[in-house]
Amino acid sequence: TCKKCQDTGVVDGRTCSCVHKVMQALRRKEIEGLSSLSISSFDTMKLSYYPNVIDPALGLNVRTYMGQLLAGLKDYAEDFSPAENESLMLVGNAGLGKTHAALAIAGIVLDKGCDVIYVSSPDFFSKLEALHFGADPGGEEETLLQTAAGADLLILDDLGTEFNSNFFLSTLYSLLNNRLGAHLPTIVTTNITDGALLEKLYTEKISSRLSAFVPCLFAGQDIRGQKAQEV
Repeated sequence: TCKKCQDTGVVDGRTCSCVHKVMQALRRKEIEGLSSLSISSFDTMKLSYYPNVIDPALGLNVRTYMGQLLAGLKDYAEDFSPAENESLMLVGNAGLGKTHAALAIAGIVLDKGCDVIYVSSPDFFSKLEALHFGADPGGEEETLLQTAAGADLLILDDLGTEFNSNFFLSTLYSLLNNRLGAHLPTIVTTNITDGALLEKLYTEKISSRLSAFVPCLFAGQDIRGQKAQEV
């Protein structure tokens, strides 16, 4: 059905756009299967869930601040270019919308035709470790790492909740280092708000790589608790 490649999948020695479209659809389906939130939208992030009060630490109105932060993240997604966008660290206490925002970014960037990988950090690295120290005749470990390392955008969700082993530390460092070296943006979400604790958990080399990420602090109160009370 493809006039460009006659359904061979290749045009002038390169993968045809029809294949890329199928890949994007499969990637979206894969992300939706991995996340309980599925592909989210910024439109469903109600600012009313954020308190209309001044946060003493920020010195700003939480609702106003979060409105500006989410608008900035939406602009980040809409203007996305792998070679130009910076890496982000979405940081804050649990239940403030970090994963929701990351998945909203993923949806927009996927619609732009870019390759997005979303993984739960503990699930991803535990799978890699199981393959590394177990049977992996098909070379799945290397394939997973190459896929994550080469994606236009990698989203590592819930960093800080994984089992902290030597394998994890070396693999995380290699992944972050390779992506930074290739100028490919990564988005990390984490509940760890203390930079000293982050360095203690991940060694100085990893924390130095993460320090290159633009911090995006999420403020407010647990949204999931508020939603539960509405039911």
